[in-house]
Formats: sequence, C-alpha cells, structure tokens
Amino acid sequence: MDAWEWTTPSLIDVATGTVLDSKYGGRYEGQLAATSDGKALFVADNPGLTSPVIVRYDVSGGKLQQVSTSSSTLQAGTSARTLLATPEGTSVFYAGQCLNGTNLTQIRYPQPDRILSVAPNSLLAASSSRVYRVSDGTPLATVPGPCPVQAFSRDSGTLYCTDAGFLTSLDVRGLK
Repeated sequence: MDAWEWTTPSLIDVATGTVLDSKYGGRYEGQLAATSDGKALFVADNPGLTSPVIVRYDVSGGKLQQVSTSSSTLQAGTSARTLLATPEGTSVFYAGQCLNGTNLTQIRYPQPDRILSVAPNSLLAASSSRVYRVSDGTPLATVPGPCPVQAFSRDSGTLYCTDAGFLTSLDVRGLK
C-alpha cells in the first residue's frame, strides 16, 4: 500500500479485505518479492537510494514478523525494479548484487546483469541476455536474442523468451 512514494507493507485477507498486519514507515518506492511457499516476504527500497535497505518478513502466521534486515553495505544501483528472490528464499537479487536471502547481510557476488527470472528449482537465473548459476553467478549460456520478457518452465528445463512478438525457447536442462 502506497502513500505517495512511501510503501507500507500490509497483509490483507483477500476474502474479507481485513488488514491483518501493517508496518508503517516502510520502504521508499517499495519493491516486493516472496518465496514460492508464501511464508517469506522481502520488501526493499528503491535501489537508487544512497543506502537502500531490504527487510525479510516471516508472514506464515498472518503477521509481518521481521526476520532480518540488510546491512548498510548494500550498493546503490539504478532505480529500476530489481528485487527478485529465489523460490525458497536463500538468495535475493537486488541492485546489481546477489545476497544471502536468509540474513541479507552477506553479499555473495556482484551481479551487474539485471536478473529477470529464477528457475523454480532455484539453480538458474536469467537476465535478458544470459543464464547464470545462482550459487556463484557463473554465466552458463547466452539466451537466443533479446529476452526482456521471460519465464522458466515449471520443471526448470526450458527458458521461454519473447521480444517484439516472437517466442523462443532455450533448453537449460544440461546447465549446472
């Protein structure tokens, strides 16, 4: 929920519209990412700020329970939307970096190529031009042509890309 440019993270029961919990004084131009099981929510500032912050909340009990907060060592990046978490939440891509998603204080490696999607098995991540190994950021493949809109298949074996109305795919099953 936004008030001008400040974001107040809120949990809302979609059936009733009831606000279950809210954290006032949230993030500036907030960004959200969640784990696939819906138990963890990451909320980040606009990465263009001088000292951007990410907060990890446990939302499994219907409340925003703060688990961890990034340190002041995060690098400011472009103001583009960049927050993306792996499905199980162990890694977070944000502002040109891959962070430990559990504690948010350990920068695993710089990732200057903006990550647009992560495979459901959390092993691969893709930018508009390359596929990377999540664990260490190693580039493993080049995507077929520009790939600004993309999705991994449910089984993590194919990366689908589209640009200018054309759909292409890349078999990523052999990439480790």
